[in-house]
Amino acid sequence: MVLQKKIISNKFFLIFNAAIALSILALMNFKLIPAISAAAQGMQIFDLRFMGYDLEYVHNFLMALSPTGREIYLKQQLPLDFVFPIFYSLVFMGLALRLPKKTSVTALTLTALLFLCDYLENLLSLIILRKEGLDRLLISFASASTIAKTVLLLVLITLILTAYIFMRVKKLFKSKA
Repeated sequence: MVLQKKIISNKFFLIFNAAIALSILALMNFKLIPAISAAAQGMQIFDLRFMGYDLEYVHNFLMALSPTGREIYLKQQLPLDFVFPIFYSLVFMGLALRLPKKTSVTALTLTALLFLCDYLENLLSLIILRKEGLDRLLISFASASTIAKTVLLLVLITLILTAYIFMRVKKLFKSKA
């Protein structure tokens, strides 16, 4: 466990995983998502509906989505979106392990929950895109996982940034004393 903690919180490991995560994010945000959105008459993919979506939105999105857009979503965007959480979770874990123990445990828990919500969201998006007919309960779960992912991400980033600011301020005051 100690060796794993040292590896995950290692600066090189953090930078390496952050570079991969940012590369994947850039590819998705600057190439794939715009292509899917254009193929869906400007509608947003499910992941970007931070406040969720309903049966009507999903129906309209699927009706607007061209076969090429669906192909990009299923065969390029979603596979990358299943890999992406691995790398950003490793980055968040590495950052969390550098925090004081109580805060670290909270950040690690939030990271795990974020990872699970993101995977659930991706899995449910995959099912929605492949399924014949729409299921209100399935869409409600997918929407809830998108909202939960968004909230967890915001809370986690706020926690980590706040903890790092407090650590820096504390260090600054100690050095002046």
